[in-house]
Amino acid sequence: MAFLGKGKKQDMLQLAEELGINATLNMTVPSIKYAITNSEGYEEEFVKNLYETIIANGKRLEELVRAEKKDWRS
Repeated sequence: MAFLGKGKKQDMLQLAEELGINATLNMTVPSIKYAITNSEGYEEEFVKNLYETIIANGKRLEELVRAEKKDWRS
């Protein structure tokens, strides 16, 4: 479960959405973690892989946006 400490709140919200968990922006990070880990059918390995994919995709998107801004300024 320590893997849920990585990433951003937005990543956690996306994970919750992917798992069909109703989580909102006004929820705290610990409450989102609790909702995820106590959800019906929670399987740690599956959730870990999904979360790592979400984080990697987010980082890749940030890199693309940064590169696009750099190209635009040039």
